Amino acid sequence: MLIPLIKGTKEIIIGYEESYLKCPSCEVDTLHEIHIISKYFHVYGIPFCPTGKEAHTVCNKCGLRRYNIPLEKNFFPNYDNLKSRYKHPWYTYAIMTFGILIILLPIYFEILRAPDK
Repeated sequence: MLIPLIKGTKEIIIGYEESYLKCPSCEVDTLHEIHIISKYFHVYGIPFCPTGKEAHTVCNKCGLRRYNIPLEKNFFPNYDNLKSRYKHPWYTYAIMTFGILIILLPIYFEILRAPDK
């Protein structure tokens, strides 16, 4: 009996910010609500590794909602601040960290066990 591989991407909100951005509907710089999203790859619902950051924005003047905007310097004037403030959660590296430990720990213990020459 084969067990199906359940994999895919998920996203989680890692931060909230308000900033002035140019709204394509209003065509003026207005205050926007910005939700910073961390996207990650998962296997059986367990996070494997982050794949990127995106933003969802809402114009406070007209209510225009934009989703899945890449977190890039050409769109956000405060890009450097956003990038440094909002990091991927530690648990999005869960399986990758566990896999590296499984590989490195036996090597480490073998080195400790080896007789000095």
